[in-house]
Amino acid sequence: MSILANLLKKTEPNQAKAEIPPGVLQAVSSSNTGGDRRRYYLIGGIAVAAIAVGALLGIYLNTRPAPVRPVVRPQPLPQAEPLVAVQPPLSSATQSQVVATSAPAAVQTVQKPARSAARPVRVAQAMKRSAPAEQPASPPERTAAPRDRSIVDAHLFAARNAEARRDYLTALNQYQKALEADPDNYRIMNNVASTMLRLGMDAEALQVANRALSTKPDYVSAIINAGIAHGNLGHAAASRGMFTKAVTLDPSNRSALYNLALSQERAGTLDDALKTYRRLAEGGDAQGYLGQGRLYEQQGNKREALKVYRELTALPDSGQRPKDLARERIKMLDQ
Repeated sequence: MSILANLLKKTEPNQAKAEIPPGVLQAVSSSNTGGDRRRYYLIGGIAVAAIAVGALLGIYLNTRPAPVRPVVRPQPLPQAEPLVAVQPPLSSATQSQVVATSAPAAVQTVQKPARSAARPVRVAQAMKRSAPAEQPASPPERTAAPRDRSIVDAHLFAARNAEARRDYLTALNQYQKALEADPDNYRIMNNVASTMLRLGMDAEALQVANRALSTKPDYVSAIINAGIAHGNLGHAAASRGMFTKAVTLDPSNRSALYNLALSQERAGTLDDALKTYRRLAEGGDAQGYLGQGRLYEQQGNKREALKVYRELTALPDSGQRPKDLARERIKMLDQ
């Protein structure tokens, strides 16, 4: 029994060793170590690549040029010009007198060309008398009939045609000839003054307008033209005084209201100018809306400016040019 037991004991270790052969165990151990290494190398490589990409991205973001953004430059506000008061056209060439009212039928914006040394050669004899420095109290209106009414009407007709072509030199020459034939006609004097204003002859225009007022002191069109001439000559206080007088005599006169508001705006009395522009707008005048909008913009009141401009674009009879100006300002303020 003892011999059999010893033999069994000697075979047990050999059988245990035979269960896992040493070569197989070494191969398995070797394969596990190589797989772990490859895994580590792969993870390490990914980490290094991520760090490199992050570094390159940071360098790019720090060194790339800033994106170019379009620069929106604010457009300057449109400048307003005085309105000359003129007479409506003749109804016929055989009228017994020139038909006119204190308010112009169609008021045009002053377009002052560059001053030229050339002046109309023909100067009416009726203009040789110097205008008084101050307005007389109330002289009786002169009613002397012209020497030949048909001649006067022919010159007035020619002057109107020249004005329609913007040929103001010819228009002035024709008005002066009409005044020669009818030297006491304050309406023709006023048309001479308004044409001179368009040609930049401010001192001469003031003289003729004052002469018309010496004949008829309450003639609103001549008062307006005298005010414009004063303003162009730098007499700001006198200019506002004339426009105030014109508005007092004719509160609904659009040319008088506009020129008064413009003179107040240029003097810096914006509250007064705003009130006068509002009165003008209440009469449906587009310049009243544009003036209000311009003043609101100067005051930084964007909301009210937009409101006024939009009201102007909704007016049925305000004209295309004022509506276009209002739309331009709306576009600028909405940005």
